[in-house]
Amino acid sequence: MFDISKSYSLNNISSLALSHCRVGMKLRFEGVIEKLPHLFPNSITMMLIWKSRLTEDLMLILGMLSNLKNLDLISSYAGKEIMCNDNSFSQLEFLQLEDPRNLERWYLGTSVMSLIKGLGIHYCPNLKEIPERTKDVELLKRNYMW
Repeated sequence: MFDISKSYSLNNISSLALSHCRVGMKLRFEGVIEKLPHLFPNSITMMLIWKSRLTEDLMLILGMLSNLKNLDLISSYAGKEIMCNDNSFSQLEFLQLEDPRNLERWYLGTSVMSLIKGLGIHYCPNLKEIPERTKDVELLKRNYMW
């Protein structure tokens, strides 16, 4: 989806349509969307969500993608908290959080992102602190993923 000028709900995308996606799929959303679908195929390895300004915690949905290795969230979240539950993001290696201006708190379970190699956090003026476990992860420069 590219250059979306209106707000859409992606729940209209059927799980059957998404189930035909092959292994190693890259998924990219650009523009305002109301909600992410709750079912994505596990074949997704890279995802970019840009300028969507979602208000629901997208980490709860995206954390269940068992093959997701790279996640880039740019101006995609307008909420104040994100929660990464235990056993989520099991294969995630690179995470980019850019411009979640309202974000104040980031909760990270003990068994989350155990394979993380790189982390980019940019333009988060209200984020009080990053989770302790991520403080030793290599900081990323922009444009590492797409």
